[in-house]
Amino acid sequence: MATTTPTTDKTTRRLQLTPAVMLGLLAVLAPLSYIIGRVSTGFVANTYLAYLTSGVVSSALGVLLGIPIGLFFGTLRAPQAKTAASASTPKMEYSILEQLRSELVENQSLFEARRGSTTLYARIAYITSFWTTIKASGRLFVMSDPVLLGIIATAYYWLDQASRLELLAYKAKYAQTAAEGNEASASHLISEVRLLDGQIANSLEKAISAIDAASSTLI
Repeated sequence: MATTTPTTDKTTRRLQLTPAVMLGLLAVLAPLSYIIGRVSTGFVANTYLAYLTSGVVSSALGVLLGIPIGLFFGTLRAPQAKTAASASTPKMEYSILEQLRSELVENQSLFEARRGSTTLYARIAYITSFWTTIKASGRLFVMSDPVLLGIIATAYYWLDQASRLELLAYKAKYAQTAAEGNEASASHLISEVRLLDGQIANSLEKAISAIDAASSTLI
């Protein structure tokens, strides 16, 4: 009989510890059970909704969920992107201004070669390729001074007007089929071009000087 006592004591202690262990396990498993239950319920509900709702509704839900997520990650990356853009903008502006200056200086040379002449019918139009390209590309947003941009645009405006009139005068002068009044029309058009000489000269000088002043602050 003495040999059974230790077994009885161990069993009693095991039975006495069981409620404490159970309480501890419940304390640990309760939150996990709650989470698993919520996830399972959400999964079942989503599966059920997938059968009931159409693709359009599902897409709308995805968009509604994706927008705040995208905005959240966008705000995390925005400071870095802004820093990079602000660092490169002066360099981009300087590069654009230098190329515009080169084009305007070349146009200034073309202008001086035909300035004041009513007998020169120039077939070569003023060069505006870079100005046209930079406008179409949308890169003019880096220009920090709207007044400077207006001065440059004015110079190119007068160059465009002169090129259009000179082209018409050239076609009228050297038309393959002679027509009455062509010579008079050509002379009249060239005279009209010469009326723009003052505007062209002033606008080119002003634009080049303004670019030089702006570029010196970006270096």
